[in-house]
Formats: sequence, structure tokens, C-alpha cells
Amino acid sequence: MPPPKELQLCVVVVREILTNTLLCFVEVVKLIFRIVNKGLILYDEVMKNSTRDTIVAHEKKHWDKIFSSELRRKEFKKFSSFWWEDYYAQISQKIESLFPDDKNITVLEVGSGSGKASFLVKNPIKNIALVDVSNVALQYARFLKNELGISCDVSYHNRDFFSFSTDEQYDLCWSIGMIEHYDLIEIQRIVEKMLGTVKPGGFMVLGVPNKNSGPTVKARVLATRFLKWLPGYKLDTENFYSDKDILSTIQYAAQEAHIAIIHQEVAYCGNPMIMETPKFILKTLGVLINKVFARNRFLKLYIIGL
Repeated sequence: MPPPKELQLCVVVVREILTNTLLCFVEVVKLIFRIVNKGLILYDEVMKNSTRDTIVAHEKKHWDKIFSSELRRKEFKKFSSFWWEDYYAQISQKIESLFPDDKNITVLEVGSGSGKASFLVKNPIKNIALVDVSNVALQYARFLKNELGISCDVSYHNRDFFSFSTDEQYDLCWSIGMIEHYDLIEIQRIVEKMLGTVKPGGFMVLGVPNKNSGPTVKARVLATRFLKWLPGYKLDTENFYSDKDILSTIQYAAQEAHIAIIHQEVAYCGNPMIMETPKFILKTLGVLINKVFARNRFLKLYIIGL
């Protein structure tokens, strides 16, 4: 005997109620997951910004102190040692080789410090834009411009590159000793922004310390707990990434910005011997070491042509 229609109807109603309740529960769970996920993303972004802001503040304090000391010096010296003179000469030669001799180039240097690297480039330069978080560094850059007799137009922008914006495009956008303080996600953001300021036919150049060079090995030793009191270059917040990590980050940033890379190379500058090496050694044994151990030079340059 079949169940009465009332019972059948009751079963249908209960089934519908249970089904709808289950569907509502699933939607509520989905909503909770979405809210939690957005919260985690927001938290992650806040933490990244916090870390980035901490690094920016640390670098500002560090370079304010160094350039305040430089501004107090009574006697101006173009180079503190022959090692540094040779270092800047090698960098300048590499940059000069990227452009025709008669090309009047425009330059943007990010995390510029004193701007010395740009000031010493021997190519004809129309104008230079210096961006640095340290106002004291830019004060020293103004002083250095006068001391070196730089005649081109120079603009000074006191801010970190994350908050810097410009509609200008440059033949050369470069940075030495900045990106290694950040993680690869932040480096990608920096690179994407830098690539966007480069003219077609121009170059982006990133310089980072080479972990296998004499000065960096010494800096790592001096950064140890019991030797921090000694004077000299010490490692601080630097990260050492592989060429694969840096180049893949650059490639990904270019893809995200829809920019085509037509030239890519890694170059090395700065003698592999420590910065305190006497001039007569650098000009004799140092010449051989510089050639034989070219991949152990102090500065690694990632050169990207557009």
C-alpha cells in the first residue's frame, strides 16, 4: 500500500529544506574562505609594505650618516683610494660602450647616493635625474656636481623609488647597490618601474655586489658579531641571488609590463682584491688578478637593452 500523499509531500518538503540548508551552508563556507583569503592577501601586502618601509628607513638612516660625514670633510678627494678610482673607471667604460660616442644621452639613476657613478660617465650627457631616499646624499650630490665641474642639467628627487613617478623616458636607467636589499617580489616591482622609464634603444642596468669577490668576503667577515667594531665596508641587509633568479625576475617584469628585451648580458667591474689594497699592488699583481679572476670582480652588472 503506497504512503499517503501527505507523507510523500512531507518527505519532499523535508528533502528540499535539507538540500537548501546544505547549499546555504556551502555558500556560507565559500564566503568565509573568500573573506579569510582577502584578509590574508591584505595582511601579506601590509607585511610587505612594512618590511619595505623598514628597509627604506634603515637605508635612509645609514646613508644620512655616511654623507653627513662626507659633507663635514674639509678637504675634497675625488677618490678615497686607487681601488675606487679603478672601480669607477671600469663602470664608466662599460656604460660608455653601450652608446655611440656622439649620442647625447639622458640618465636616471635610482638609489643614486652621491650620483658619482652617473657624473663620471664620459658619454655626452644631456641631463641626469637622481632619485634617493637620503636628502643628505642628494646634498652631497649637489656639492659633488660643483667639485667635478658637471655642466649638464641635474635634477634631484628626494624619495624612495616606490613612490617616485615620472612621465619622462631615459636612454639609461640604472641603479647600483639598491635592489639586493629587497626580496624578489619587490625587485620585480622595481624592475618593472625602471623598464617603463627606458626609451626604445635604451638600457636598464642593475648593479649588485658579487658575493664571490674579495671585498664582499671581507665585508661578510667584518659583519660577524665580534668584528663589527672594526672600520670598513660590512654586509648589512644585502641578499645574494643567483643570476638565474635575477634574470628570470627581470624577464617576468618585462612580460608583465609588455616590454620586449632585445639585449641581455652580465658584466663585472671592480678589482677582486680588497678595497684597502695598495696602489702599487693593484697596478702590478692586481692587473693579472683582475683579468684571471674577472668573475670575482666586486660589482655584477645586469645589462638589459630594449
